[in-house]
Amino acid sequence: MYRAWIEITFVGSFVGFQAFSVSMRDIFDLTAIVEMLACVALARRIGPLFNRARVYILSGSFMLLSTVLLFASSFMPSIALELCFASSVLGGLGLGLIILIFSELYGCLNPIRVTLYYASSLVFGALIVYVYMGFKMPWLFAMTALLPVAALLCARRAFGLLPEGERPQKTWVSVSVPWKIMLLMGFSHFRTASSNRVLTVARSGRIHHRERLSWQCSWSSACWCNATNSISTCFAASRCR
Repeated sequence: MYRAWIEITFVGSFVGFQAFSVSMRDIFDLTAIVEMLACVALARRIGPLFNRARVYILSGSFMLLSTVLLFASSFMPSIALELCFASSVLGGLGLGLIILIFSELYGCLNPIRVTLYYASSLVFGALIVYVYMGFKMPWLFAMTALLPVAALLCARRAFGLLPEGERPQKTWVSVSVPWKIMLLMGFSHFRTASSNRVLTVARSGRIHHRERLSWQCSWSSACWCNATNSISTCFAASRCR
């Protein structure tokens, strides 16, 4: 569900927020990257996160406030740029925390279950976006704001269903960094960003130098975001027996 929230708000949104731009997407991605890397560096002190209620509250609050500011930018054109900037930062902070929470959950499951759940989330997220495309703006705002909260509740419930011995522990085990998977995910999103750029050029007929530089930044941030996600999952797995 949080993947659907990302698609509706910051990645290829069909809403068409007037002040939103590719650079705002970069701010959103980079904020999440910095936060996740900081949490990974401090993992021995602050982890695990799944049993900390304040992490769920912070993540949900950041993403909810980000949604409010982003939709408000459509009705306040005089300060729309500032609202989108604040929305991107808050959204990135909320996204980083929710990714870390789900990374801890995936780290406790076997690879087959992770693959099935992740693939199912892509399909379910696409269906949510498809349904949301038919909503009027007030309903779209309300239903979009509920997505992060629902995702966090599902994560909390999922941890509760895990046996006590399979939940993240404070003790650490030896794991290796999945460099091959990180490179594969980075290359995959590089290809996706390249395809989006081709579509943009096909529609507009040309692309300016500044816009080209912004696309290059988006490629880099997408690759880094997925690499950071893999690192977070790797460290989360080191806490599961």
